[in-house]
Amino acid sequence: MKFSFAHLFVMVFVAVQFSKVVEGQGSQKNCQKPKGTEGESWTEGCIRQTCKDGVWMATLEKTVCCYEREVVTPNKNIITTTSQDGCTTTTLDCTLDDGQ
Repeated sequence: MKFSFAHLFVMVFVAVQFSKVVEGQGSQKNCQKPKGTEGESWTEGCIRQTCKDGVWMATLEKTVCCYEREVVTPNKNIITTTSQDGCTTTTLDCTLDDGQ
């Protein structure tokens, strides 16, 4: 049976693709510095770090408010200001919608 270059190329390509699929099964990339496993997360201040595909991904923490880089607990007044003439008062409160 004769194989042409095209047949050989196709067989090699399929073998490489198959090995990538098999290699990806059951293997999870762990995060480094600090070490962590896929899906693990931790929070520091307003930032939540989650290990995803071997990389720590930073997102805002959804269970607290952040104002001027400081954590504010929910249901608290952050700041209230009143205009010089006393006619207008503005209040900024920390509230969560549906736990976020």
